[in-house]
Amino acid sequence: MTAHRPTVTDRDAASAHLLEVLSAVARGELPLRDGVHVIGALGGAVDAVVAFPFHSIVATSLSSEEVHDRLDPDDPAASLRATFLAWLAERLATTSGSIDVVLACPDAAALPVPKSLPVQIERRDDLVVHPRVERAMDYRRDVMVAADDRLQAVACAGRGLAGRWEISFELDESLRGHGHGAALAIAAAALAPPGEPVFAQVAPANTTSLRTMLAAGFTPIGAEALFLRRRDGG
Repeated sequence: MTAHRPTVTDRDAASAHLLEVLSAVARGELPLRDGVHVIGALGGAVDAVVAFPFHSIVATSLSSEEVHDRLDPDDPAASLRATFLAWLAERLATTSGSIDVVLACPDAAALPVPKSLPVQIERRDDLVVHPRVERAMDYRRDVMVAADDRLQAVACAGRGLAGRWEISFELDESLRGHGHGAALAIAAAALAPPGEPVFAQVAPANTTSLRTMLAAGFTPIGAEALFLRRRDGG
């Protein structure tokens, strides 16, 4: 079943709506199983398709009618089909990111106490040229970074899709395979304000990272594809 609802046109209102849904799902409260909703473009750097069980949200400036015309109302996976994502990317004059698994925890304080990292990390406001940090800044604002002196462990947190707190991290290959990735993920989540839900995106084929996030205490809540807006596209 596909739900036809009026498109929300105000970017702040669209962002607030999506953030409310994401925060509720992070607490274990799934949305109604009622099809696809088009909510209008978000504030920030991206358009998006976010999918939960039988409930999808398409955040874009395109009209609800145009989006629904491209979707099979009887296909619960229609919003993440490659054909639809390719069409949406073309209409937005950009490219689609990968379809990622979205994981969340309702509060970083609820995560398990991590093992000690083999390197000491601390806040690094000077670290802006590292590839992991540069990518975080493409998609997020208010980015905070923690790292060690040799950059063997780099953790980032910032406000991404709809203003939610998102984390990313990178661990040197020499330190992998000993549970340090989960400890680094928890350290990244601790950069976010207490009491806030924290989110992470992982490509489905990256099973190592998926296991790391599960070990860190994150729960899979859905899937999404992001469309980074062109710099000259407003």
